[in-house]
Amino acid sequence: METGSKQLWLLTCLYLLMGCYVVSALDFQYHNHSALTQYMQEISKTYRNMTNLYSIGESLLKRKLWVLEISTAPMDKLGVPNVKLIANIHGNEAAGREILLQLIQFFVTNYCCNDTVRWLLNNTRIHILPSLNPDGFEISTEGKCELGLGRENARHVDLNRSFPDYFQNNTQPRQRETEAVIDWLTRTTFVLSASLHGGVLVANYPYENVMENTWDVVHRLLSTSDFGKNNITSPWKRLFPDMADPYLPSISPDDDVFRHLATTYARTHPTMHLGLPCHDMDKRFEDGITNGAAWYPITGGMQDYNYIYHGCMEITLEISCCKYPFAQELPKLWEENKEVNAPGYEPQEIEFTVASPKQGKRLIPTWLNVSMPAVIKRMVANNARLNFIDGSLMMIAGCMPFSLVYLFNIKY
Repeated sequence: METGSKQLWLLTCLYLLMGCYVVSALDFQYHNHSALTQYMQEISKTYRNMTNLYSIGESLLKRKLWVLEISTAPMDKLGVPNVKLIANIHGNEAAGREILLQLIQFFVTNYCCNDTVRWLLNNTRIHILPSLNPDGFEISTEGKCELGLGRENARHVDLNRSFPDYFQNNTQPRQRETEAVIDWLTRTTFVLSASLHGGVLVANYPYENVMENTWDVVHRLLSTSDFGKNNITSPWKRLFPDMADPYLPSISPDDDVFRHLATTYARTHPTMHLGLPCHDMDKRFEDGITNGAAWYPITGGMQDYNYIYHGCMEITLEISCCKYPFAQELPKLWEENKEVNAPGYEPQEIEFTVASPKQGKRLIPTWLNVSMPAVIKRMVANNARLNFIDGSLMMIAGCMPFSLVYLFNIKY
């Protein structure tokens, strides 16, 4: 055997022993549905020992909604949390779609040589859905930074307005893609989630809607008023004092946790934490975070649905000023949304107090009433103080110390 061939053979064996495999490099370009499917199938085939490719359903035009689960935790191991990342719920907000594909590549190729990645995959089941709206993406236009074709699905429905809503009656018809996510959440207990959007730089957290008896009054006044015509006085003047500003925050029981998650992400991002508007008319976000309803209330959002109906703490990450930036901007966006210089990272315990309703002499956190087993509810009832192991999901849109809390160390 020639010297060069012998060296190549030894190098190949070394990679296999280390759990590293060769996979074609992922270019910084937009991948249509066919290319996305091919790439995820290639990854699943190459990294069988750490990935599982599955579909949660199909879009209206029969495009599969692919999810890649990445984990090295044994299937029978208890206490391994499920975490999910979703992008492209708005088809024309495309950067997140490619960021998640880059994240997949980063995880599978760095497991052998990055302690942080190894720890994450050994202790977490990470489910990545790069595109929830492939139909909208296919008709969107690269370089279109504002609203444009492809935001909605093939039935011209905004998927982020089509989920069941706790605060108001959502009359938007349920979509095939929406049903796929609902069934997915019913089958799998997720504890943590992030949805990647574009068009602004901010980390958005629940609630995104407000109680019906507040927002409906505002909506009716706007709908029935002639404000703007003939210099008629603004309808806001007719509201009660505490409703003078319709964009007040809608506070969840876990507001302290959500603010921590959003703030940690924004501070790690090179510019998001500055809160600077992307455009002259945009709102300025203090510290780069916002309560969803304080930005603008929406009905039928996926973020509130995750949290209220399934106990999954989801936040929304707006990661680019342009909704569909040119492909040449993708390397910069990837670098802005990843943090690879985290050797020797150690999970930390962070204590939060959870706002809870009283039940006799005991306190039970409201979010536990959604989907937690009775045994956990009893444990928490004995001591409503929860300790969370911080930092397991150091990777929304990159291996970032996102400090999302997801493992429960309940004292009882």
